[in-house]
Amino acid sequence: MDKLIGHYRFNMNHLIGRGAYGSVFKGKTQQGQPVAVKVIDKRMINKENEKHLKNEVESMRTLNHPNIVKFLDYYETQNNIYIISEFCDGGDLRDLIKRGKQDDNLVISILQQILNGYRELQNKSIIHRDLKPANILIHQNVIKIADFGFSKRINFENDLMNSVAGTPLYMAPQTVLRQPYCSKCDIWSLGMILYELIFQKPPIKAQNVLELQEQIKLPIIVPKIDNQLLQDLIQKCLQVNEDERISWDEIYNHELFCQNDYYMQQIQNIEEEKGQQLSESQSISNQNLLEYQRLMIKNYLEIEFENNQKLYLNIINTTRSLYNFSIFVNAQQRQYQYAQQLAQYLQGCAFFHLNLIDQSILFKEFDKFILTEKGQYCLQQLQFLKQMIQEKNIQLLNSTFNQFDLNELQKFLEYAIIQITTQSAQMNHAKLCFILMSKYIIEMIKYENEYPNKHLFQLIDIAQIDILSDQELAYRINCI
Repeated sequence: MDKLIGHYRFNMNHLIGRGAYGSVFKGKTQQGQPVAVKVIDKRMINKENEKHLKNEVESMRTLNHPNIVKFLDYYETQNNIYIISEFCDGGDLRDLIKRGKQDDNLVISILQQILNGYRELQNKSIIHRDLKPANILIHQNVIKIADFGFSKRINFENDLMNSVAGTPLYMAPQTVLRQPYCSKCDIWSLGMILYELIFQKPPIKAQNVLELQEQIKLPIIVPKIDNQLLQDLIQKCLQVNEDERISWDEIYNHELFCQNDYYMQQIQNIEEEKGQQLSESQSISNQNLLEYQRLMIKNYLEIEFENNQKLYLNIINTTRSLYNFSIFVNAQQRQYQYAQQLAQYLQGCAFFHLNLIDQSILFKEFDKFILTEKGQYCLQQLQFLKQMIQEKNIQLLNSTFNQFDLNELQKFLEYAIIQITTQSAQMNHAKLCFILMSKYIIEMIKYENEYPNKHLFQLIDIAQIDILSDQELAYRINCI
């Protein structure tokens, strides 16, 4: 069923991407033109971040450049924020990286278009803060920068916490180490993108935040490539010390471009046709387009498999959140009637989600799945969580887990919330945490009932709730 937001319509089944605090869906205008609809859950961001987001959206409205994904509209409801933007039909740079080694000239062409777009951000005094292959989109053969400004402010903590299983990180050392930073943080990210386009892997990998914070202090040596000027530029972008890192003006005037008449002509075209569609000379060549289309067909199953891995990770994170909440509830037996029984229900729900993985398509491709670092991480987490639940002597065997009723858990939680709110004269921190987490789980159950087999609900962990102030907890409870 379509959902109507302002002048736009989208279907919740047409998911094209998701992040820590929301999802992106393909939508359309009243005239039928495709758009991207980003839905941000207001319950997952605090008031300060919400204020920053609104301020930065106003800055985005002023951007109009062929190498930047165009911001179209903004809407706000009680529960969600909706950001409407241009829809890009050609995927992103991750798809090109999957292809293997890129021709230096193609990398330079991509770089030129990124620089054209970033020059416009600079003119508006905007720092992107989240340049990475996933945020460099392709639309009708044109490179476009996406997801700048507001997304990074919201997603920073989650990016750090979820950087596991060899996932490449693109944040500058100053950002990771919580040091003051300037627009040179985007230069580091640009260098990381170029490095991965050429070598198909990032120069840094980390299993957790601490490992990242140590590795990112070490100097990066760019291996030799045929184009020495391109190698020189990447090396200068990846200087750990911000003072030693190349500046934007030095990039624009780098010898790699100064000897290239084609690039100088591009700059002239941008100035003359600003706000219009790129000229033919600014597009990736038709030959490269055909190669890209062949790549998309060739890698279709691999891309689908990667999406399944994301689904797998989400189920594991949901399971972990449910289990951790069961431990929290069990520890509060003096405050809650039936706490022990509710804890068992929660662990049953966790076990139910784990067995969804056992039945998934991923295990039909088991050999392929375990060859990836993310896949190995998923399987390790699966084994760990199952063992942890079984060690608690929860009698939920394969013959009974399918009979687990999520709706019964929902009724149990709703009853517990009523008992706490009506019988407690004063709310303490633990009770507020209990109510908020219970409401999130109820929302998850409603979502899974409405969209069966999707399992895309982002369930927050009790540890993330526990650090919130009582005022913030009460605010979020009232928002649900």
